[in-house]
Order: sequence, then structure tokens, then C-alpha cells
Amino acid sequence: MFCRTWVPVEPKRFYNPVTSLLSDWKAMRTMGELRKANAVPVPANPDSEYKPVERTTRRFYPLKLPKSLEAALPVASKPKLQKKKANKGYASKRAVIMEAPERRAHTMMQQIFTMKKAKDAKRKVKDAERRERSAKKAAAEKAKFAPYVAAEKKRKYKEAGLKQLKAARFRAAKAARTGE
Repeated sequence: MFCRTWVPVEPKRFYNPVTSLLSDWKAMRTMGELRKANAVPVPANPDSEYKPVERTTRRFYPLKLPKSLEAALPVASKPKLQKKKANKGYASKRAVIMEAPERRAHTMMQQIFTMKKAKDAKRKVKDAERRERSAKKAAAEKAKFAPYVAAEKKRKYKEAGLKQLKAARFRAAKAARTGE
């Protein structure tokens, strides 16, 4: 057994615009306008203010393994316990003297890279000039077609406006017919 405890009710639709009050109607003032009129400052939340960030320096301690565990590790996994040398050693102090073929190869490579840099610089200059010419051409073409583009936009907006007006009139006529 069921007892129906609700029934859908459709209220009558009624629309009556009041146009007489719109001439002297004034909106409610915003908080900014009220604060300005009463010279009240904007309340500041101290939690929202910027503060300098203080970070402690992190210290990383060296990894210490027991000797028995280190002995059981494979060779590749053993930690490197050698300390870095302060001086680079005997070989780093001595100048590298190249043999004649090495000198020629080194000189040739320098010359090749110098020529490549010069070609790249010329290419960049030419690309910049080409882009500049292209931009001027595009600007001239845009200026040439600007009146036509403006007329086309005007036509499209006019069509859209007429379409909206037609739809609004249709809705108003339908509302008048149905009595809404």
C-alpha cells in the first residue's frame, strides 16, 4: 500500500515589468565605495603579509658502513672512501705540447669553426632582413584589405543583430499567444 505525500504543482507564470522606478533607481554601494566615503582603510590580515624566509643550512653527513657489511658488498657498490686531493698533481702543472700533426689538426678545426660562426652570423642577418621585408609586406596587404574586412565585419554583425531581433520578436509573440 502506498500513500502519495506530494503532488507536482505548476505555478502560473506572471511577468509585469515596472519601468517607473528605473529612472531614479540607484544600486547598493560596494565595500570599496563605502570605505572611500568613510575613509576606512582596507583591513590587513597579518598572516597574508610577506615575511623573509629563513632556511637553515642542510648538512649531509658522510655514509658510514660497518667493515663487515662493506666487505660483503660487490666491488661496484662499495663506497669511494678516497678523499679528493687538494692539489691536482704533477701532470696538471705541465703544459701540453702538441706534435706537428696535432697542431695542424687543431688549427684546422679552429678555422672551420670560425668560418661556421661567420656563416651563421650572415645567415642571421639575412633572416632578420627577410623577416622585416615580410612584416612590411604583410602590413601593406593588411592596410590594403582593411576597408573590405571592416565592411565584412559590419555586415556580419548586422546580420547577427537582425537575427537576435527576429528571435526576440518571435519569443514575445509566442508569450503573448500563450498568455505567459
